[in-house]
Order: sequence, then structure tokens, then C-alpha cells
Amino acid sequence: MKKYFALFAAAVMTISVGHYACGASLEAYEGFGQLGFNHVPRYGEITFPVILVSFTDVSFSKDDRSVVEHYQALYNEKGYSYNGATGCVAEYFESVSFGAFRPHFDI
Repeated sequence: MKKYFALFAAAVMTISVGHYACGASLEAYEGFGQLGFNHVPRYGEITFPVILVSFTDVSFSKDDRSVVEHYQALYNEKGYSYNGATGCVAEYFESVSFGAFRPHFDI
């Protein structure tokens, strides 16, 4: 559980300070975070970069492709239900904003 929480917390912190995804061109995120420090739009369709991090003392338990597919589903797949979940991260934000905020996460 700690590993997953750390990854989610790291992703949220990455979103809120406007860092760029490793290996992505800067043009892909042009304008991201330019409205001010810690500004995340509250409505519309927004794409956020998510950076998965593996540590030397704790590694992923799946191969790289499976890890990316798992987090892609966790963050973006409508109706996500693995391990008792009742939706994906994007569905959560869409629900609590009454449909005004529709994020997509680029893993």
C-alpha cells in the first residue's frame, strides 16, 4: 500500500507544480502551469503527465509494460474495478466536479 500511495502522491505533486514528463518534448506540455504556481484548471478537458518512479529499495512487481498498463487503467479506464476499486482517478475528479473537470492522465 505504501508504494502505491507514494506513486499517487508523487503524481499529484508532479501535476501541481507543473513538471514535465521525462522524455516528453517540452512542446507537448507548452503552457502547462503558466497561470501561476500550483494552478490547476478546475474545468474542461485537461491532460496531466504522470511519472512512475521506481526506487532502489522498492521496485515494481511487474514488468515495465504491465506496470504502465496497470497505471493507465487505474488513472483513465472508466469502470476500473481491480482489487475492489469503484472507478478510476479520472472518474473521481469528473464525479466530484459534477462533470465540469475531465482530466486525462498521460502515463
